[in-house]
Amino acid sequence: MVYASRLKPSSRLRLTFLLLGVSLLSACSGSPSGPAPLGTTTPIPLPAPTLTLGADSLLVDSTGSATVPVQVNRAADHFTVSDLPNGMQGSVAGGVLSITTQNVAIGNYALTVSGKWGEMKLMVPLTVTVKVPRVGNPGTTTTPPAPDFTLRLAVPSLTIPTGQRASANIILQGNSTYTGGVTLTATSSPAGLKTTVIGTSLNVDTSGASAGQYSVTLTGVMGSVNHTVTLPVNVGTQVGSSGYQWYAGTDRPANADELEVLRLTNEARAKGANCGGTVYAPTTPLTWNDQLAHAARNHATDMVMQNYFDHTSPGGLTFGDRIKAAGYVGRTSAENIAAGYPSAQVVVTNWVNSPHHCEILMGRDLKELGVGSVTIPGSLYSIYWVQDFAAR
Repeated sequence: MVYASRLKPSSRLRLTFLLLGVSLLSACSGSPSGPAPLGTTTPIPLPAPTLTLGADSLLVDSTGSATVPVQVNRAADHFTVSDLPNGMQGSVAGGVLSITTQNVAIGNYALTVSGKWGEMKLMVPLTVTVKVPRVGNPGTTTTPPAPDFTLRLAVPSLTIPTGQRASANIILQGNSTYTGGVTLTATSSPAGLKTTVIGTSLNVDTSGASAGQYSVTLTGVMGSVNHTVTLPVNVGTQVGSSGYQWYAGTDRPANADELEVLRLTNEARAKGANCGGTVYAPTTPLTWNDQLAHAARNHATDMVMQNYFDHTSPGGLTFGDRIKAAGYVGRTSAENIAAGYPSAQVVVTNWVNSPHHCEILMGRDLKELGVGSVTIPGSLYSIYWVQDFAAR
């Protein structure tokens, strides 16, 4: 019998803040001997977004440009820069705030940088000091620098299932004499990936490509100036008719965050818990299982790569299917998922404070645990957590 809670927010806004999911699969018939069948649960909001700048002030020529890093804990819907004087422009792209000036009067200007996450808006101040351009000594001339640019990508690598597509944002910044005109091209090594550049997006299509490691080189050319940046791409393998993907590296040894989740889970089990009014007495600790961890890590990675948040993959595989495919054969299994929480302590605390997740975590019939902690910069929530429980 399958027991599951399905989180179905009634609006797009609530879906944006979907954080935790819980589901239970029991191999026995009748009433389960572990946690009770689960009903509908209320989504726990994501941690509040944060917005900071790499500096609280900038110095720029009356005609010139300057940049400052923009740091957020999860992707914003959009950014705005307000209180700009005449001749000054500001924009945020690829984690960088760019300020450009054209004949702006000398002085100090107080700007406001804003980020929006659904209905939530955060604002931070930025002081821009416009100065007189430096000139050479009398009797000499100052030669402006030759036009140049820097080229980088918003993510360090991509992992893509076979037959799927993904993209990486291109960050191109020019120097003070840059006027545009960069031509961007991309190539794959070895051949097999289809690469295109559209605007500021590098697109990679794995249709027809074999599973394995690839390298995509992005080249920018402006006259005699050219720069390149390399993007490692891992193409995952496909398993079974469901189309479910197993990603390279998800069978790695446990990292410190994953083992900390195990420790904190066992700490909670040893104390006992009140799960939404149902008191659970202290129970036995869980032992680590690498097969369960493989299933958990791969599911966390798959949620990022296919842009979903659920216990069931787009191809229809449940967590029980994934656990079995990872090589674990047992009589009962369960799963907790979460996204956006920055540490093992925070995510376990929130699982314990959520009644249905707490019921799973305290289940007496569950004996083994595998944890997946996957961080992929540039993804919607950046960090994803999965607990896969089971017993033989």
